[in-house]
Amino acid sequence: MTARHSYAIPFAVAVLVLYPALRAQDSRFVVFEGGQHGYINQKGVLVIPISLEVTYVINFSEERASFAEAVKPTPAKYPYLDKNGKLRIFREEKWGFIDMSGAVAVPPRFDAAMDFSEGLAGIAFDTDRTSYSCTDCDKNQHWGFIDKQGKVVIRAQYHSVRSFSEGFAAVESDDGKWGYIDTKGNLIVPFYFQAARSFHEDLAAAAVDKQVGYIDKHGSFAVKPRFAIAGDFSGGLAAVRVGGKTDSIIVGPAGGRWAFIGKDGRNRIDLPKNAERAEGFAEGLAVIEVHGHCGYIDPSGAIAIPLKFSYCGSLSEGLADVGKDGTWQYIDRSGQVAIDVPYSGIHPFKNGLAAVEDGADGPTQRFGYIDKRGNQVWKPRPAL
Repeated sequence: MTARHSYAIPFAVAVLVLYPALRAQDSRFVVFEGGQHGYINQKGVLVIPISLEVTYVINFSEERASFAEAVKPTPAKYPYLDKNGKLRIFREEKWGFIDMSGAVAVPPRFDAAMDFSEGLAGIAFDTDRTSYSCTDCDKNQHWGFIDKQGKVVIRAQYHSVRSFSEGFAAVESDDGKWGYIDTKGNLIVPFYFQAARSFHEDLAAAAVDKQVGYIDKHGSFAVKPRFAIAGDFSGGLAAVRVGGKTDSIIVGPAGGRWAFIGKDGRNRIDLPKNAERAEGFAEGLAVIEVHGHCGYIDPSGAIAIPLKFSYCGSLSEGLADVGKDGTWQYIDRSGQVAIDVPYSGIHPFKNGLAAVEDGADGPTQRFGYIDKRGNQVWKPRPAL
């Protein structure tokens, strides 16, 4: 898994793709070896043995991490029919959660599970999950939410869900419309939207008639739908694009015009006509890309770090991961090189460590962690 751009989601096609980035939460960092995974602490000490089955990259969130166990007996070949006569392309699994010590906090009994957020985690039944945190894998699936003890707080009744944010979660009905519920499961915003994102700074991006706007917590549009792509608000600003292509796979220039708007919907920063990408602000800087080169702007729209990189990650813990001419570095908010790294892929710093990759994609690719001085805390080693 190499570092990659995290493009804003085009709502017109209602596509959500969640990538399992090698990040860390709650001072537990996932490590791999021999086809299994465990967790180290910030000092590189193994605190949860490498004994969990590797299915996806699973991170701690709110002192819980999900894990999977294969349903026995495991078939010799795929696809196959399970005991209920359902065709399965991948192995049948049940999902649960461990706590910070590695003890089972919620026994594995769900067909899929999401991270905890605001004390609740999405769980699903009747789905043959095909990718990490896939919330739209099976037409028969139904999602609900559990608490940290595994009690079902909101019964599984939605075709798809987003995590809770600011007290609300976007949920999808079986007929493909989105609305919002509160933490008790009350439908606060009726099912109406083609697509919907989580709330950030009291506003959420939502789509109708293949155009995106921003709604308040009553479900009214605070910013009328007129965007092809819309990101989350951060620091009172959101990256948006008017016009251009909205397909999930875009060949050639996407077109349209990028800008940053305020909560009143008015442009605060007009980006150049040839801008190809804009990310939300993180720690006071935002990534923009023009003619294949990226850099960073400040909230006034001024260039803070020149557009000279081929890849730019968002600022995290004072450092940003950037790539140029096949090499990787971490730079500080002034653009100065903080760490030169000899790895083939790097990821943002979280809780003082950053995940790194060594070698080409495939079975021999190695994964490890470095600290902010560039020292190896966990020496890269193959996952398989």
